[in-house]
Amino acid sequence: GVALVVHSFFFPLHSLATLGNVASAPHVDDGCSDSCRSVLVESIPEGVTYDDNSTVGLSTFETWQSLLRNARSSVDIASFYWTLSNQDTHTHDPSASQGEEVLTELLHATSRGVVLRIAVNPPSARMPSTDLQLLEKSGAQIRQVDLPRLTRGVLHSKFWIVDHLHVYLGSANMDWRALTQVKELGAAVYNCSCLAQDLGKMFEVYWTLGLPNATIPSPWPANYSTPYNKETPLELELNGTEAAVYFSSAPPALCAPGRTDDLQSLLSVIEGAQEFVYVAVMSYLPTMEFSHPRRRRWTLFS
Repeated sequence: GVALVVHSFFFPLHSLATLGNVASAPHVDDGCSDSCRSVLVESIPEGVTYDDNSTVGLSTFETWQSLLRNARSSVDIASFYWTLSNQDTHTHDPSASQGEEVLTELLHATSRGVVLRIAVNPPSARMPSTDLQLLEKSGAQIRQVDLPRLTRGVLHSKFWIVDHLHVYLGSANMDWRALTQVKELGAAVYNCSCLAQDLGKMFEVYWTLGLPNATIPSPWPANYSTPYNKETPLELELNGTEAAVYFSSAPPALCAPGRTDDLQSLLSVIEGAQEFVYVAVMSYLPTMEFSHPRRRRWTLFS
């Protein structure tokens, strides 16, 4: 998995990013002169309504479509599985149209010369790869990252990097249901090459592990390393406000030198909380749900 952690005095991205407390305003890194812009994006299931005064983010669907339509040279996508169409799920649901439109836009991107690279968990009978077959025929480069073999886990990250400049990071799978049937939350960051380049190093980790018979290097070569972590975050301007940002990753074996792993990042944020900790998750269990033997107790958070 991959997480984005942001510390800022005034930061409108209130949910996906983890807010912390900073003793003094960071000095904007001279190496990151971009005026980065971030927005919350979300998927609201069809039929779910909120009060008129509720805060509503941009839709995941509209964000994805805009990123694809404006892509000029490259789109890199890290993903768990692909089921963007009714064909994939053996359904006839009208709300699958948004996923099918995203698939069409991806095909349009490759047809106009945009380099599309997809790192994905190996497909299975339960999670077919019809979409990926179509995209590969259109010229997309696809690598299956065999984390079940390498770590006994899965590639569960969901992020996009467009033109080495724009980023989407969130909970939504490449699944039509993630656009219309499931509550999802994410963030898009625009015009932020320094942030996109650092996330790009994490994509290159997956891309390397997608080679045939790949093994996990220890340590990772220097070109995968990062200077940005919970001790020394990237200092930049985000929505006109000085902020300190870093990406964390998991499992630790996939963290190149300098990268904070997800667990240490989460624990750091919890330990640094002064007033509250709000948590929104699909399930919260004090056990290792997918471990063998099953339900082994896991107490680090509880």
